[in-house]
Amino acid sequence: MRILAIAALCALTAACNAPTSTPTVASATPTEQAATRDTATGWNDSYLDDRSSAQAILNSYYNAINRKEYPRAWTYWGENSEVEPYETFKKGFGNTKNVDLRTGETINEGAAGSTYSTVRTGLSVTNEDGTKEFFEGCYTTHLSQPVIQDTVPFKPLSIREAKMTKVADEAAVIAAMSKPCGTN
Repeated sequence: MRILAIAALCALTAACNAPTSTPTVASATPTEQAATRDTATGWNDSYLDDRSSAQAILNSYYNAINRKEYPRAWTYWGENSEVEPYETFKKGFGNTKNVDLRTGETINEGAAGSTYSTVRTGLSVTNEDGTKEFFEGCYTTHLSQPVIQDTVPFKPLSIREAKMTKVADEAAVIAAMSKPCGTN
């Protein structure tokens, strides 16, 4: 019985590590992160820490930002990412009251034991003074396949880069959500 289980695991591992020639699309329907309003503090979502998919890590990242948990938000960025030093990162959100996240199409590609996922993203940012700013673009996440990681610390799914552009309004964010990443 144990030999069958090991054989099945080996077959699954081989299938998971096989080169991917065609990207897969995880979701083509835009979604908006569910948010709850705490009347005492403004935006204060329940704690969320999920690295199970590219969309989940972005929901967790903006959950941390909305809760002003900047050390947690900063740690969602991985090695070799474009994240700024922590103090600069934290200051960048000094005027942010909350961020509403929209995610659209996710394209997953495998290469040499890694999975890269690119997520179409839209942001509606409310500043502390009540003004709003809007951004659209794409986030890329990275995961070294867990089965090939044999050292500690384990490297979970992380954010690799963000290519976001400021746009005029919410309508521009919504319009951009139907475009695949890499197009204008």
